[in-house]
Amino acid sequence: MLRLSKEDTPFVRKQVSKFQRNLKRGLLLGDVAYSNTAVYFMVPDEALSVAFLYGTYLKAKERGLGVESMYAVKVDLDAVLPEDVKSIGVVWISRRLSKEEVAMLKNRFITPNLLEVVLK
Repeated sequence: MLRLSKEDTPFVRKQVSKFQRNLKRGLLLGDVAYSNTAVYFMVPDEALSVAFLYGTYLKAKERGLGVESMYAVKVDLDAVLPEDVKSIGVVWISRRLSKEEVAMLKNRFITPNLLEVVLK
């Protein structure tokens, strides 16, 4: 996965456009996700898709933009997730969440739990 900061909007749009065009042509595998501050290019470990990300990574570094690469690993969600997150996940499959439930987990991250389990 590549996280590209939205600092240079024309550059980011161009990279997203290239990525989506190559997805449609069947050359790449993956998807794009957006946040307020960044664009995320997510691809499996298929070499051509990773090569595209590497090219984007190099261009962004050359321009001095904020860019990070990440690699996902398999985790056991039962072992990683805190109990309150799991309980809300169970509730969410059967009904909408209340404003209190959303507020409790909004902007909370599970990275510390993940690291604790993975580093054991």
